[in-house]
This record gives sequence, structure tokens and C-alpha cells, in this order.
Amino acid sequence: MDTGRSDRVKKREREKMYKLYQEGKTIEEIANQLKRNTRTVGKHLAKESELRQQTEKSSNPLVLKARERHFADLADAAGRLLYNNLHRVWLRAGAHQRNQPEYEIYEGFESPGYPITKEQLSSMLDTNIEMLRSQKGESILYEQLVPHLNAEIPEIVTDIEPRGFLNVVRNNPYELIETLRVLESRRTFEGRCPVCKGWVVT
Repeated sequence: MDTGRSDRVKKREREKMYKLYQEGKTIEEIANQLKRNTRTVGKHLAKESELRQQTEKSSNPLVLKARERHFADLADAAGRLLYNNLHRVWLRAGAHQRNQPEYEIYEGFESPGYPITKEQLSSMLDTNIEMLRSQKGESILYEQLVPHLNAEIPEIVTDIEPRGFLNVVRNNPYELIETLRVLESRRTFEGRCPVCKGWVVT
């Protein structure tokens, strides 16, 4: 069983429940919408609330400001890796049929998508990676963003040579793109990197 993937699914479901709760829905309404029992919803909401309170608290306003800037830089880097319409990539209906492109890119909500293969997605990510490295340097990618991505995608290895990250680019580009979309929008990051590992948040 892939416990890392299971944890990510639970985390995303928990965040969705919390968003619905913030929008004014009751626990019963959330349970009905997501087809979960009220006890499960209540536990997830309590857990998400606790995690968010831990993130928001700090005895040092300088740490908060530095972390806010750090997260903004990481969100910007995640967004740059989605250039050239990668933020509009979706799994294609009938993707698992033999010899069929697996994904589609939509240029607009009302325009038809055009098919794209996994290999093409990997190539587009490669192009964006090189662009990010040339514009912002190696550090923002391999020393900062990749360690935080490792908290979301355990297959990423944060050794000196970023083989794990590049393997994900090759073998599972859609999962990486989905994760980058979430992180760019959420603008908060799990895990630690050399920049933030010494920061104490209480």
C-alpha cells in the first residue's frame, strides 16, 4: 500500500472540507456533499484547524515575515514551472485506451482541449525547469522548492544530485503538475529546506 499517496489524498480531502466549512457549510452539509459521515468530517476539521493554528502562530514576527517571503518565492517558482499552459493540463477521458494521448491542455474554459502525451508534458516541464534555473538560479529549485516538494511527493529524493525530482518529471509529470498547482494556489509549504530549517515556529 502506498501510504505516502494515501496521506496526500487525506490531506487534500481535509483541506477541501475546511474550505467548505469556511464558506459557511455545516458539518452535515459537508458530510452529505462528500459522502462521508459527520464524525469523520468533524475529526478532519479539528485536525486541519489545529495544523493551521500551528502554522499561523509565532513568537517571533521576524520569522513570520521571513517565512511569508520564503513561501511567496516558492509559490512564484511553482508557478514558473507551470508556464506554457501547464496549469491547464487535465487527464483526458479515455486516457488509458491503447495508443491514445493521456492528457489535454485547455487554452480557455470554452475552447476544446488539444491532446498531449506524457512525454510531451515531461519535455515542457524540462523547458520550464531550465527557464527557472536561468532566471532565478539553481538554489530556488534544488535547494528550496525540491525539498518542500518532497513533503508532498515522497518519490522525490533531495540528495545533491536531484535524481528523484527528475525521475518524477520523466515518469509522473501529471502528479507533479497537480502538486505544483495546489502549492502555487495554497502558498504554504510542508517540510523544511536549508533556508527555513532553522526557523522556530511555536
